[in-house]
Amino acid sequence: GDIRVSGWSGIKDLLSYIPQWGYFIPGIILVIPLVIIIRVVRPFIFFRFGNLNSGRIGHFAFDTSMYLAERELGVQANNSVDLFSFGRVPCNEQFAILCERKLLMSFSWIIKGQIHSFYRYLWMCNEIIPFGSKHTIEMSTSKGSVDLTGCLAKTKPHFSFNEIENKRANKFLSEIGFKDGDQFVCFIIRDSKYLKQISSTGFSHHDYRDSDIEDYNKSATYLAEKGYWVIRMGKTVHKPLKTNHPRILDYANSPYRSDFLDIWLMAHCYFCVTTGTGLDDVSVAFRRPIVDVNYLPIGLIRCNQVTCINICKHLRWKANGNFLSLNEQIKTG
Repeated sequence: GDIRVSGWSGIKDLLSYIPQWGYFIPGIILVIPLVIIIRVVRPFIFFRFGNLNSGRIGHFAFDTSMYLAERELGVQANNSVDLFSFGRVPCNEQFAILCERKLLMSFSWIIKGQIHSFYRYLWMCNEIIPFGSKHTIEMSTSKGSVDLTGCLAKTKPHFSFNEIENKRANKFLSEIGFKDGDQFVCFIIRDSKYLKQISSTGFSHHDYRDSDIEDYNKSATYLAEKGYWVIRMGKTVHKPLKTNHPRILDYANSPYRSDFLDIWLMAHCYFCVTTGTGLDDVSVAFRRPIVDVNYLPIGLIRCNQVTCINICKHLRWKANGNFLSLNEQIKTG
């Protein structure tokens, strides 16, 4: 959870988090003296602590990208030493590697686990001890993971792949039949299977955002006939993409699928067709063009991203079957 303790008023709310943190209490106690010293030396060296929302790829990619954009633009403090930890076990190993490189989350692969734990104890301890808000890095999660000020449009991508990684990805493209100059489009069509696997509740309240992959066969074929490759993305999905077109790959159901390619492909696609789900925020992080289709809720449209266009879902009234206007969608929430 993300806690904000402002003075003594937050202590009461904080008590509800203690049972969740029972395992971490000894480590938190050990770093109390260090956190107090860090606050005392703030006029000379300014440390801040951040907790990455690493359990879901959308928040993981978007929030980290927003932090880097805001820091470049001076929205985030740029005179501080910022120390980050993973809030949960990272949902994607490759994106975790990109974060570790860019945010200097560890200085040695041998003891990186211990360093991550140490940074997390510092963050937790700072949240518990009152008057620590200046040392807390406010991530976009607390603001709904949206870019309200257009920071991403004003900056370039902050993440990159090394030569070894690019060679690995190009080997995959060659294996499936790519030729020099070919472009590929990523399709990421949301269904409920992934969230049901990672959560006992299944996030069923998000089911209204789902789409049927069969509805996208015609558009995938159209793009393939235009000369593009179409790669259907996904970590785990309900249905296969049924097609025999040689330039359409149901990557989500292929032996090629990996955490590495999930990120590399979304970062290098010519553009991304998405119904609005977490993985498309990797394309946002790398400033790739996005076509949002069947998109809901309309209040989360990426209106400040100049490389994105949006088509909302068409909704009907149950009573009479009439389509809702845009104004009616807004008024009904």
